Amino acid sequence: MKKYLRYSVVNFFILILFFVIFLRIFQLSLFQASAETVLENNQFQYMRGFIYSSERTHLAISLKTFSIYANPSLFNIEKSDDYRKLFQILKISKEKKEQVLNPEKRFVWLRRFIEKNDYEILEETNLLKLPGISSIKEYKRVYPQNETASQTIGFVSLDGEGLAGIEYSMNHLLKASNDFLPLWEKENILGNDIVLTLNIILQKAVETLIAEAYQNTKAKNITAVIMEASSGDILALVNTPTFDPNFFYNYSNTEIFKNNAVSYIDEPGSTFKPLVMSFLLQDHKITEDEKFNCKGQEMISGFLIRDERVHGMVNPRKIITYSCNIGMALASQTLKKQELYQILLNYGLGAKTGLPVAGEEKGIIRVPEKMTSRSKLSIPIGQEIGLTPIQLVTAYTAIGNHGILMKPRLIKSIEYNGKVIQDFPPEKVKQILRPEISETILSYMRDVVTSGTGRDANIPGVFVAGKTGTAQVFDNHLQVYSKVNTSFIALLKHPNGKTYILYAVIRNPSVKEASGGKLAAPLVKNMGLKLLEIIQ
Repeated sequence: MKKYLRYSVVNFFILILFFVIFLRIFQLSLFQASAETVLENNQFQYMRGFIYSSERTHLAISLKTFSIYANPSLFNIEKSDDYRKLFQILKISKEKKEQVLNPEKRFVWLRRFIEKNDYEILEETNLLKLPGISSIKEYKRVYPQNETASQTIGFVSLDGEGLAGIEYSMNHLLKASNDFLPLWEKENILGNDIVLTLNIILQKAVETLIAEAYQNTKAKNITAVIMEASSGDILALVNTPTFDPNFFYNYSNTEIFKNNAVSYIDEPGSTFKPLVMSFLLQDHKITEDEKFNCKGQEMISGFLIRDERVHGMVNPRKIITYSCNIGMALASQTLKKQELYQILLNYGLGAKTGLPVAGEEKGIIRVPEKMTSRSKLSIPIGQEIGLTPIQLVTAYTAIGNHGILMKPRLIKSIEYNGKVIQDFPPEKVKQILRPEISETILSYMRDVVTSGTGRDANIPGVFVAGKTGTAQVFDNHLQVYSKVNTSFIALLKHPNGKTYILYAVIRNPSVKEASGGKLAAPLVKNMGLKLLEIIQ
């Protein structure tokens, strides 16, 4: 009997021991499951790919840091003073402390992205060895250029997922992941690096110019683009106001994150005239010598068309040089709706350019069935049509590249661990104009700069051709056209033999004489001077 009792007592204690161990394992497994669930979805454990400018300047990088997390259910009450010290060092807020001290919680971040030096100091205190306290290596996303090209680069969430810009659109390439490997084997997984066509020196120079213009004109916003015509390479893509992606969470107005170069739809105004004129000449709808009478205002097909002044008899060259609305409308009368629509399609309008930036819009164009009698007058002068800046600049590659329309290029290559795994060479869309037509239009636009509405864009000794644009903007609140967008597009022949397209649009400036010739043209001139200084 005693022997049986002794065995029973031993068995009882063994059962108790196993039960305690089981509870502990169960408790730990719950925490582990909770931690692994959070950490498995945390991209910052792996090194996200870098983003570089064309000359290999860092635009987005990942820095090795450490983060500390806790399982409050495992805290040892007897060490409350030590926990208090740790919370003080980590500067845990009162609100956060309430979460941390909740025993029902099994996972709480205490501090994210502690740099190595600070982490080593913490290690020396032995406070990281407290029950329920753990740490993990994380890569913090950093944007060394701060506000430079912020709408283009974008930013990532606190867990490393792209939320805007290239970071979002190329997230699948940048993030480091391998879903077939367990967590503990993913230590050395790297994301792909992306090399952009942006020239960081030129980008910063244009940003400075745009920021000054923004202050001087009190505009709603400004967008500027510089593209090389023969390759479609985007060297500068500028928006203002801008933001610092390192602190994106501090901005309450999320509109500032949008890349207006690809998402803002404007009526192009008179900057659109050369594009239509090129096909009027190519399709023999008019001749170079044909003349049209501008009386200052004219009823055409039952609609009143106005100009700021009487231009008299104007041929196609004078129509572009003096930005004559009446001359352009009269010259376009021979176009059928389907023919006008085909011109828009030839330039790739009404569709996204395919630029790998989040939020690109396709613009607004009318199909022939939706065109009215007025459309044939309005569209050739840049009304009744909505384009993004990148669409307009891309269309002008045909003028600056011997009639060949190019696809815009923002990504030059993708690399992995220092090796190029994919190149993106310049891509020709198609030849839409005969070379002699593009040269003719270029000569018209040269006259705009030397003797027409864009004289403030002229650079002595340099071939600059251009076109002014001043488009009325409808005020939804007042229900009237009370504001304007002023713009200027230029084609600059560089001594290096390449032609560059420069464009700036100043939206809703609050100054007198708000016109493309007075505001946007001198801005583009300064952009051209910076281009000549920086690009060899």
